[in-house]
Amino acid sequence: MAEDYREFWWSSEKMKQEREKLKHKAISKSSPLKISISEYVKDISSSKFSEDNEFNEEIMELKKANIDGIITTNWDNYFEEYCNATPFVTDDDLSFWESSDRKVLKIHGSINNYGSIIASSSDYKRREKTLNKGVLGSVLKTILATKTIVFIGYSLSDPDFISIYKFVLKQMQGLHKQSYIVTPFDDGKEHYQKLGLIPIVTDGTFFINQLKKHAIESDILLSD
Repeated sequence: MAEDYREFWWSSEKMKQEREKLKHKAISKSSPLKISISEYVKDISSSKFSEDNEFNEEIMELKKANIDGIITTNWDNYFEEYCNATPFVTDDDLSFWESSDRKVLKIHGSINNYGSIIASSSDYKRREKTLNKGVLGSVLKTILATKTIVFIGYSLSDPDFISIYKFVLKQMQGLHKQSYIVTPFDDGKEHYQKLGLIPIVTDGTFFINQLKKHAIESDILLSD
C-alpha cells in the first residue's frame, strides 16, 4: 500500500500542491502516505470540531472531567488542543512525564510527527515490537496493570494493543485493576468479556456526563 501510494504521490497532478509543500519531509518509502494522512486528519479535525455536534460535547466534557491520563490510538490533536493534555508519542517524550498534569499516550503516533504514524500492516508489526521492548510500552503496561481503565469509542481491534493487553492480563493472573468499556452496541459483549472487561452499554457522551454528575454529588469534583 505504502509503495503504491508513494508512486502516485510523486507523479500525480492531484498531489502537486501537497508534494511541493512537503516533499522535503518525504524521507522514506512510507513518508508520502503518512504525510497525506496527516494533512487529511488536520483538515477534517478543523471542520469536525467547528461543528456543533455530539462529538464536541464528549470532548468538552472530558476536558472538565478529573482525568489525569488518556491512552489513544488516534493521530489527531483533539486531546492536546481541547483537553489540555500533554502528548507522549516516543520514548524520548517520557523525560517530561512528571511535569505534566494530564497526559495522553499516543501509541499509534501523531499528525505532528509523520514518522510516528502507524498506518500499514508493517507499521503495526513494528509497533508491537517497540511496545513490547520500549519504554513507552513499559509505561502502557504499567497503566493497564495498575489503573482502572475505561475504554470509550474504541473497538479493541488493533493487534498491537490487544497483544500488549493480553500480555498484561496473563502476567497479572487476575490481580489487575478491573477495566470497563463503554459501547452503544450489545453485540460485542462476549468479545469484551473474554478480555476481562465489563461492558457498559450506553452512549459515550451520556456516560461522561453521568460520571461527572456522580463526582460532583460525591464532592470529588467541583460543579461548573
